[in-house]
Amino acid sequence: MRLATALLAIAIALAPPRAQASDDQLTQAKNLYQLGMSKYDQQRYSDALRDFLDAYKLHQSNDFFYNIAKCYDHMSDFSEAYVHYKKYVDGLPPGESQRA
Repeated sequence: MRLATALLAIAIALAPPRAQASDDQLTQAKNLYQLGMSKYDQQRYSDALRDFLDAYKLHQSNDFFYNIAKCYDHMSDFSEAYVHYKKYVDGLPPGESQRA
């Protein structure tokens, strides 16, 4: 999990802002991601989920789907977890899904 966390933080930091995302939105997304990870580590999965969803709205990074899925998984909402795991895997570059 720590590796996935580090990779997501790097991906967010290095990703060029999308046309609709300003630098301020990217900063807000990073802050929400960090807040969500803190809540996730405290097993506050519902609160973490809200932060990850809000961060995704500001910066549409595929990597958020993994964190969103993990929250749903811990909340025993397996159908939503599946949907978001699938979105995550479907958004990976070719060849990467075998490693996910």
